[in-house]
Amino acid sequence: MAVTNADQSASEFTQDAPAEGGEADAAKGEGPDTSASDAPVSEAAAEALNDSQPNAPPAFDAAEFLKNFDNHVRRAYSELRSAVGSLTAAANHLAIGPERILDLPFGDFPFRFRLPYVGTDRVMNLMLLTRDFPKAANLSSLAIRVPKGGVFVDAGGFVGTSAAFFSQILGADEIHVFEPQRIILPALEENLAMNGVKGLHLHQAALIDEAGPVAPGTFRAKEIGSTPFLKHKDGTYRGMALDDLGLDQINFIHLDFHGPKIFALQGAAKSIDKFRPFIAIDLEGRDLEEAKKFLEPYGYDVAGLPGCFLFYPRA
Repeated sequence: MAVTNADQSASEFTQDAPAEGGEADAAKGEGPDTSASDAPVSEAAAEALNDSQPNAPPAFDAAEFLKNFDNHVRRAYSELRSAVGSLTAAANHLAIGPERILDLPFGDFPFRFRLPYVGTDRVMNLMLLTRDFPKAANLSSLAIRVPKGGVFVDAGGFVGTSAAFFSQILGADEIHVFEPQRIILPALEENLAMNGVKGLHLHQAALIDEAGPVAPGTFRAKEIGSTPFLKHKDGTYRGMALDDLGLDQINFIHLDFHGPKIFALQGAAKSIDKFRPFIAIDLEGRDLEEAKKFLEPYGYDVAGLPGCFLFYPRA
């Protein structure tokens, strides 16, 4: 049968018309699916389309997140500790008052020490924070090993903690204290008197191998007691040898100062040979090997204690 022009037009109209419900879908925003269109897209259009899309977020890195979190926690903890330390120090400074006198009981004796530079000196500040003697473990070890009583020598007097300890805990009948630093002498004298040190002989001098001038090394306000003193022809401080005192007895020698200890031992050779005292030397540099070599001919053995070496005569 022949197709008329009218029938052809109706057929074309039917093919171009949207499917049933298409208009309603479009009204709902659910138009016909065009995602599968085969129409070609130019490279410029594709790039423009990509540029218009927001960048995708980076992939989550759990390890990096935990690392950064740990760093923040550590930094916050460090800052908190620093703040607590500052508050504690301020409270402690207020507690000892303007006289800066620290009550420091040990055993049955109520020690007291004036700490004039507690705000700057590390050792004085540590005494205040810990409410304890500097090198407390060292002193406690010496207390059970060194025979009590007799004549003691304390080289490196500082603020008098060791000398006061030897007098009251070890029962020294006589004690010779050596301290060359002028800046610390007033506090040293006051502390020794305040703690009832008996038989005291205070020498404003460094203990070396022979009498003569000495000069200080590097002075550090944060560590006043660490200033070394060595022989120097232009020195304005005094050095002396222990043998020059001509003592009738020596039971214990305590060398606790910065700088070589061998010179102090050499200056005490006659006394060591005659009285065979116990000798304590703080830990520093070459001191141990030099002291062992020097004292071996005099018949000494050595024991390691917390913070020092104790040389004692063989039986």
